[in-house]
Amino acid sequence: MEPRRFGPAGREIEYLVWPATTPQPRAPVLLVPGMLASAASWLDYPALVPRLTAEQGRAVFAISLRGRGGSSLPERGFDLAHHTQDLLAMLDHAHLEQVVVVGWSLGAVYGLGLASAHPDRVLGLVVGDAAPCLPKFGERWRANAETLRSELPFHPELPGRIVAEAERENLETALPGLSLPILVLRGTLDDALLKSDAAAASWSAAPNATIVPLASGHEVFAEPEGQMACLRFLDQLS
Repeated sequence: MEPRRFGPAGREIEYLVWPATTPQPRAPVLLVPGMLASAASWLDYPALVPRLTAEQGRAVFAISLRGRGGSSLPERGFDLAHHTQDLLAMLDHAHLEQVVVVGWSLGAVYGLGLASAHPDRVLGLVVGDAAPCLPKFGERWRANAETLRSELPFHPELPGRIVAEAERENLETALPGLSLPILVLRGTLDDALLKSDAAAASWSAAPNATIVPLASGHEVFAEPEGQMACLRFLDQLS
């Protein structure tokens, strides 16, 4: 694993790199963590990255979004557009022409934002239990987020800036125009965001979307079935 950073002082972005370990590498994978998590959160699923690098021959890149992990907390820029721009800037810095995006929770929404704005850069998208929209975050969410400071490496001012700037944005309208293959891993238990049929059906507007229900809560990648479904989907891509 190789840590990298780029960007000017005060707006630096951290990402981690695992090189492919096969002689003929395939399209790289970009891992986008959930709302308050960092790039290192993908280490919680120890079988996923080694199978991508060794068995599928893919270099893997994981980003820490602004204010998370080792990335800086800028004064402003916590809406969908700025997070999408950070993903694009990371691809450019790493000289990646095209990637397959794997996102969990809100990271999947940011990945969808990238695919919608720059479809030439995204070969496929794996959605880990997220609806195709950015919700409006309020003070109740902020209070809950601050209770996670001891568990997740985010800047203490991050929740407040997200509440101040992030507006609800519906990306469902962009789905019919996306031709890329999309795998939606749908949790069906407990705290899953796609537990209801109506929430999961929102992804059906994408012409090449496959929705896979799992006996899981929101943490779909923590389940072996979720990881295997992701790996099978990726193995079908270039």
